[in-house]
Amino acid sequence: AVVSTQSTGASDFANERVANLQTDIEDFDRSRFAAELAKRMTNEGGEVDWSRVGKVATNLFNAPAKLDLIYGPLSMEPEIKKRAASKRSSQAKPQESAKKKPVVIEKQEQEEATTKEVLKVLKAVYRLTGAPDAPYPHVPFFELIVHPTSFSTTVENMFHLSFLVKDGRVKLFLDEEDIPVVKHRRKDPEGGVITATPGTTRAIHPSQVIVSMTMEKWRTLVRERGITEPMMDHV
Repeated sequence: AVVSTQSTGASDFANERVANLQTDIEDFDRSRFAAELAKRMTNEGGEVDWSRVGKVATNLFNAPAKLDLIYGPLSMEPEIKKRAASKRSSQAKPQESAKKKPVVIEKQEQEEATTKEVLKVLKAVYRLTGAPDAPYPHVPFFELIVHPTSFSTTVENMFHLSFLVKDGRVKLFLDEEDIPVVKHRRKDPEGGVITATPGTTRAIHPSQVIVSMTMEKWRTLVRERGITEPMMDHV
């Protein structure tokens, strides 16, 4: 009897819930939804504002929006590949002499520039120590080559002076205080000379000296010797 009573009560409760269900729900009408959407999402010109539609729809979907063009794919013209015109094999190839000519000219220009700078140093040493009215019997080596504001010019002066010492045109030696000095050489010692390069001479018994120059040593020379102006530029 108890089971029968419970079954009857459950049946009545179910019938009551069914009776309370709404039966006036209409099916989703896509045409009507599109019309309402177009009505709410059109701009002043009467066209659909797809930017507004996108902002509203973004809040309703978690997935990223898919790019879909309204009027189909963009119109693209096919790329026309142009075949590069092949070079004629009959073109005359540059001669070997023409290829090597720029290199030879560049080398000659470098040699001429070096010779010009060497002669400039020789002229300065001659006016300082070798001319009849020369102010000094000899000049300190470092004061002669050091440029107070240019390390590269200092190194170049050393390089150019080395040619003159090698060819016997300039004498490099130590004075009474063991300071390296430079003077113009009128003739080689013992009266003997041999040809080093065409038009130049050097001593029979030359000696070689290696002088190093670093940026730190250059600054020290400028500071300790009080060099404020390059000696060669005022000759």
